Amino acid sequence: MHYYPYTDGFDSDRAVCCCAECGCEIYADDIIYRIDGEPICEECLPEFAEGYFAAQRMTGLRLLECSQY
Repeated sequence: MHYYPYTDGFDSDRAVCCCAECGCEIYADDIIYRIDGEPICEECLPEFAEGYFAAQRMTGLRLLECSQY
């Protein structure tokens, strides 16, 4: 999903954009995370991060086996 901000002027009662994951509306005072240019809402962040960093997931033992820790 691509990030398309609303461009018809700022209005504090209207959403600024939508979350790239769930599509919820994001308002000016909402906290979001911009990841790879895409807005991610706080509610979606944990699940998004789990998928985003899945390739780096490993056990402590695996870390010891493949590094100099």
